[in-house]
Amino acid sequence: MSLTALNRFLADNLFYLLLGILLLNMLQRRERAASANKRLATFYLAVIVLAWMIGTILIVHFGLPDALQLLLIGALGFAAYHFRVQIWPFRRSCLKCGGPLSGKRILYHEANLCENCEVIPPGPGGSSEPGGPGGSTGPRGPSDPA
Repeated sequence: MSLTALNRFLADNLFYLLLGILLLNMLQRRERAASANKRLATFYLAVIVLAWMIGTILIVHFGLPDALQLLLIGALGFAAYHFRVQIWPFRRSCLKCGGPLSGKRILYHEANLCENCEVIPPGPGGSSEPGGPGGSTGPRGPSDPA
């Protein structure tokens, strides 16, 4: 396969990769509170793929040298490496215990922690502290009146 054929293939099919990333981004909207940074990361990935797609289409349309594809990939790779913390916050293992994360945890939860390691904040009217439901564990002790 020549580089020209590869460029034509990329120009025709990078759209589907972009569509898949944007679909994932839209699916992440369901978990707004838990996945704000990861949703932004998928948007950044979509921007990189869009730039790659536009560059490839321009190379094919204007008949530019095929070596420009390598320069384009290098420039986008350098940009992705420079912003790697923002672009790729996804981890496959828990940051505390090292256990594997489920697909939902990888894509939707910011903390990159497994179910066992993630501390669940207390709900309204309840407490996860030993003081019991609704009990105050403030500086004066559990349920100590003022």
